[in-house]
Amino acid sequence: MKRCWLIALFVAVCLLAASSGWYFLPRPLLLEGVTFSSTIRDRHGALLRLTTASDQRYRIRIGMHEVPEDLVEAVMTQEDRGYWQHIGVNPLSLMRAIGELIIGGPRSGASTLTMQVVRLRYRLNTRTIPGKLWQILYALQIERHYDKSQILQAYFNMAPYGRNIEGIGAASLIYFGKKPKELSRQEILALAVLPQSPTKRTPVHGVDPESLLRARQRLNRLTWNDPLADLPLHYHRIEELPFFAPHRVQAALAHKQGNFCLTLDLTTENIAQRELQQYLRDHSSAGVNNAAALLVDSESMEVLASVGSGGFWNRLIAGQNDGTRQFRSPGSTLKPFVYGMAIEHGLINPSSLMFDTPVRFGDYLPENIDGAYDGPIPARLALIRSRNLPAVTLAARLGSNALYRFLIAAEVRGLKANNPYGLSAVLGTVDITMEDLVRLYAALVNNGRVKPLRTFLDDPKTEGAQMLSPEASFITLDMLTTSEAAIRLPSALSVNLPYKTGTSTGFHDAWCCGVIGRYVLVVWLGNFNGQANPSFTGRTAAVPLFLRIASKLAADKKIIAMPLSPPPKANLLQINVCSVSGCIAGPNCPHLKKEWVIPGVSPITRCHLHDAGGLENWDSEAERFFETVGLPRKASLSNRLNAELQILALPKVISWHRTQRSAERFIALRAQTGNQVTQLFWFANRSFLGSSERGQAFYWSPAPGAYTIAATDDQGGTASVQITVEPDR
Repeated sequence: MKRCWLIALFVAVCLLAASSGWYFLPRPLLLEGVTFSSTIRDRHGALLRLTTASDQRYRIRIGMHEVPEDLVEAVMTQEDRGYWQHIGVNPLSLMRAIGELIIGGPRSGASTLTMQVVRLRYRLNTRTIPGKLWQILYALQIERHYDKSQILQAYFNMAPYGRNIEGIGAASLIYFGKKPKELSRQEILALAVLPQSPTKRTPVHGVDPESLLRARQRLNRLTWNDPLADLPLHYHRIEELPFFAPHRVQAALAHKQGNFCLTLDLTTENIAQRELQQYLRDHSSAGVNNAAALLVDSESMEVLASVGSGGFWNRLIAGQNDGTRQFRSPGSTLKPFVYGMAIEHGLINPSSLMFDTPVRFGDYLPENIDGAYDGPIPARLALIRSRNLPAVTLAARLGSNALYRFLIAAEVRGLKANNPYGLSAVLGTVDITMEDLVRLYAALVNNGRVKPLRTFLDDPKTEGAQMLSPEASFITLDMLTTSEAAIRLPSALSVNLPYKTGTSTGFHDAWCCGVIGRYVLVVWLGNFNGQANPSFTGRTAAVPLFLRIASKLAADKKIIAMPLSPPPKANLLQINVCSVSGCIAGPNCPHLKKEWVIPGVSPITRCHLHDAGGLENWDSEAERFFETVGLPRKASLSNRLNAELQILALPKVISWHRTQRSAERFIALRAQTGNQVTQLFWFANRSFLGSSERGQAFYWSPAPGAYTIAATDDQGGTASVQITVEPDR
């Protein structure tokens, strides 16, 4: 009797020691350090891509609230019916397994779900005795420090489902295209039994292997005995995983990992990609093999479609480069913003006569791409025809830094420091990305506010920076709808779309940037290696691609073309102007047209071009051009003998950056005179500067200070203006 008590006491002490040791076991890692896949979806939840984790396995992190109760029941029935009662190890199952090992014969599993989690987490070889002992120890540790729900969550995140698929999240998505909560009982049964023997049961051919079918039918009899659950299943294969919008997704993954949604609309993305690739196939004989396109909703600044190249896997075009993010010459696509600034500063209105004539700016002598000149031309035609000389002249009147400062304030990326571009920036010498171009054109729709693009659905909205007035932005867009070069969609034949083309020097890049209602679409054609092609012109290459994509999107109701309307409460007025001079129509003007102006800002004068006899009194600069090119005009009999001398508008404040070359620090002084004037004399604060012939500019490099600029002609006419030249910045 005494001996029995001693044995009982010894057992009690051993149990007490074991329990104490169990209590003090250290906390092991469970899901900490396990890496997971990223799932990238579009704005509606459609899967764009599923990546592998860092160990090249598909594994999607899920919580227990995402696991259906039927799946938990099925797994418990299949794997561990005593899960909720044991402490990580089932002693009875272990003893039974040891006995079967000693006496031989069929072996039954002794591993609990907790032990399976240990094997999966620590990659143990549990077929050896040391491996099994470590498995038991880790199982006790895990049960000591984690609750049952946490351990079960770890199982559902790491269970093997064949090939390199782990976890119920990845398995349900890859095999059935669903989230775990959406699984049917058929699918639940298949995924409950697959981890028990993934090598034999993996549905590699899209149908149930015999062993998988038998296993899930057997489990069905143990659980719900549902005859529908025994029906054959169709499984998707890993090779069928989507790989949509590869460039935009790749860029997103460089900034974020995990499960997230992009602003892309998959249907819109696929339409844009399909139309772009078909266009390239149709024009491949002309060496047109690569293009990119970007569509943005200007209201939300969300990227709806982003096609980075003609083919992501096409090595011949280096297709994995992203054309929406590459720095390229924009050609003439920046000209609208120079015109917008000129309108805002009151230098022009849309019908102001400009001069497409040869002109030199210091040592810079710009030319038109066709080598020809149009002479006097309304501003809106100069813009839509993309004449270089009027654009550079406007840039000079604004100040050689104006466009550079505009781009800096708009947070355009990649600009070189200290403005090495000068006036040539307006012609495309500054490289820019499609992303920044689309932001700038969206600013015209957003009443002059430049805002950042939104790529992730949870990106915050921002107010952006006010770069142009709402009035100047609207008038600039209206100029881009000019009928002479209008483009329209089949779904809205009465609506002229605002757009601008661009062709880089040497035919390396072709652009079309356009507005369709609230949407902005920009397309580019070229070669990533910079190879030139005469086919790369904005008008002949980019516009057709733009129209092809926009027409298909409009036909599918993804975008809607709408006529322009002035911003609410904008300071805008539509007036009758002379269709030739662009000034307020006089009694002798034969043709009138409506034009938008900004009261108190736009330069508005009454037309003096037409006289009662139906003849034209052109100013000195125009007459000089007509004489040079031999173009006959309706010369006035009066010959404008009494015309007043007028200095053309200058910026009131002029500044230069300290790094600008001296050749760039000049002001072009110009004046309009009567036709009998032959020479002009220029003064600054009563000091004589020099003289110029009628119709020519006088170039002056002033020091900082306040000046009264005066001009006197050889017929006795005088005029003056005040300007301030600021010190170097």
